Amino acid sequence: MTSNHDRRSYSVVAHIPDNSTIAVVIDNDEHHLHPLSHATNVKTHLLYTGEAPRPNNCYSYVIMQDGIITQQESSNRSISGTSSTSTTTTTTTTYDFFDRVPKIEHVAQLPRLYGPLFKEKPNELHKTGQIATLHFTGNQDDFDTLHQRYQEKIKIEVSMSYIGADDIMEFDSVQLKLSGRASRWMSKLSYGVKLPKDSRLYGHRHLKLRALATDPSYLREYLAYKSIKASGLPCSDFSFVRVFINNQAIGLFGLIEAYKKPWLKDVFGDNKVNILYQGLGYSKVSNDHNQCADLKYNPDLQSYNHDQYKIKVAGKNDDGYQSLQSFTKTIVDDTWRDHANVESFLRSFALEIVAGFSDAYMSMADNYYVYKHKDEFVHIMSDVDMTFGQTTLRLDKMLTGDYRQYPGINIRPLSKYILDNADLSNQLQQKVNEMASRLVHPDIMRPVIDDVYSLIEQDVAWDKQLPRMGKNHIANNTTTYDRDNLPFWVHPPIEPDVLDDFNLRMRNDDVGFQDAVYGKPPYTSLTGVLDYITKSSDAILTRNST
Repeated sequence: MTSNHDRRSYSVVAHIPDNSTIAVVIDNDEHHLHPLSHATNVKTHLLYTGEAPRPNNCYSYVIMQDGIITQQESSNRSISGTSSTSTTTTTTTTYDFFDRVPKIEHVAQLPRLYGPLFKEKPNELHKTGQIATLHFTGNQDDFDTLHQRYQEKIKIEVSMSYIGADDIMEFDSVQLKLSGRASRWMSKLSYGVKLPKDSRLYGHRHLKLRALATDPSYLREYLAYKSIKASGLPCSDFSFVRVFINNQAIGLFGLIEAYKKPWLKDVFGDNKVNILYQGLGYSKVSNDHNQCADLKYNPDLQSYNHDQYKIKVAGKNDDGYQSLQSFTKTIVDDTWRDHANVESFLRSFALEIVAGFSDAYMSMADNYYVYKHKDEFVHIMSDVDMTFGQTTLRLDKMLTGDYRQYPGINIRPLSKYILDNADLSNQLQQKVNEMASRLVHPDIMRPVIDDVYSLIEQDVAWDKQLPRMGKNHIANNTTTYDRDNLPFWVHPPIEPDVLDDFNLRMRNDDVGFQDAVYGKPPYTSLTGVLDYITKSSDAILTRNST
């Protein structure tokens, strides 16, 4: 007879069909299955638990219907990851996910290129080698309204369960909304999450779920955020999560932190945060006034308030757009270095060039923040999906190896100011060369890419076959862009032909995961992640050597 000392508890996250059950198989003995039941101490219905004998060698889970096994895991599980508890006679396991490894012990990391400009605290939200699960539950009508009225700013109240490899946390009164601008036109939608005032998930209250909808490699945002971190710049970290809504699997997402007051306090150490501006490229109104978020000085204060900028956080001593106007005037007055955290701008612009940011300050005057920290402005990068070979710019123009010719660098007032200043230009060139040799280089990034590829490969396949909550308006757009009648947001250096190719690629949806990472897809708006890294590094280092 098996003693309590020979038993252990099993816990698995599984999304199984109705009328199905789940059981654990011990040491491949399918004649003696051990049923699991819904966990009663949590709200999520995705977690199944139970006790069974401790395996001598291995265990696995099976899904059954009417006593017949309908689905088995693709591999057995080792018990090496278990930990003993001192308060019970059983041994507890981690929270497994059906047919996935719970965690990968070693995932290669990018080396630190530069020291952090501001303090960095340990961030337990983004656990290396793990993919957590987020389960949102609530009124289905509310979820349907959120998805159907995707252009509106709707917020709904839901419950959220977070299940990691080693822990579970649950929250009520969570605010869920759709996030992004163009991302609302994708079939796989992105979300914003706000926890109640006194609640935190590993110290974070405001989160974003990035759909990765345009990137068939699923890797670009991971690499971009890790590269920003390695460059010592302030930014969110990044990890992958599996997302479920009620009884619907939604897919594999990127989890990042939102740049709100708590984040600013953590990063900059300001007891009372200051003003945070967001650059949003062009709006219809700003385009009508020949304005964009390019940090160009204008003596008319109202010109900053045409929706090309947004005050993301008002902060103390809120003066509207006065501080931003004053900052842009320093470029004209040649006093910019006295009012900027110069290193944050130079490192950011260098990374834009080397990693191929094609939807950022230089390329589109978009997807960046400037934060007034004490008496200087700091540059913060954001929304980094259009990187490492995904683009609406000409790839050949991005890959000349000459930082002075990167698309948009001579158009934007601040980057042109840096180029025209010999000292600043030399500093920028040095950082470009350092990044190309010591960060965005195939020898350095390939191990990271390989490990993360292995980590998410099964989940990418799972994600690709799931139904979507939105409508893919971009994929359904069959029109081509007339150079004489372009949309308000299309300006140089964006290439209309490449933009047409981007839409074609979204319609075809035919770039596989492996090809998107390691190959050379037949599109002008996309090349493989590793291919871009190799070409960018080679071009820069070759030009530097000559």
